[in-house]
Amino acid sequence: MGLAIFEEKVNRGKAAPYLSKAPQNTKADTLPDMFLFAGKAEQFAGNFEIAIDYFQTYMRLMRELYDLPPNELEENVPRYIEMCENGKVHFENNKKYIRIDNMGSQINSVYADYAPVVSNDETVILFTSRKENTSGGDIDSDEKYYEDIYFSLNIDGTWTKATNYDSTSKYMNAEVNTDDHDAVITFAADETQLYI
Repeated sequence: MGLAIFEEKVNRGKAAPYLSKAPQNTKADTLPDMFLFAGKAEQFAGNFEIAIDYFQTYMRLMRELYDLPPNELEENVPRYIEMCENGKVHFENNKKYIRIDNMGSQINSVYADYAPVVSNDETVILFTSRKENTSGGDIDSDEKYYEDIYFSLNIDGTWTKATNYDSTSKYMNAEVNTDDHDAVITFAADETQLYI
């Protein structure tokens, strides 16, 4: 179950509770991989200390069982550990500024919604999603809909239903979403241009 959630690539952190139990029930030949996946899931969940422990166990097992030092592993696990260390510092230094909220069904969906870009006055949010009503309607090789850019307006503290079409062309014109992948990156500093 944990690997299925992780490989779905929607919310990999939700795989952490399942993958943390996996090493106890895994045969020796695949045991190191379970520690690697458990570490990745914990990293995505923001549990950096636990992730580091799993990554270190993975590297130790790979040395003991296969005589592979970190620099010969298929994946750059020391880099994952470095990212966890950076994450710990980042969250510790910024925890009073960080707030993660589910914005409700007007914005969030059961599909992958990510890369939010919010206007300086917090009245507009644009984000990338792989919802089923994508412009081209096509499904990619990963069996998910192609990406489209969506936007929502904050009117008197309430977000409007996110849409991938702006009939006014005020926030994005009709050429923004194509039959291929379209993803938002950021606004220009003066918010006159949207980088995609």
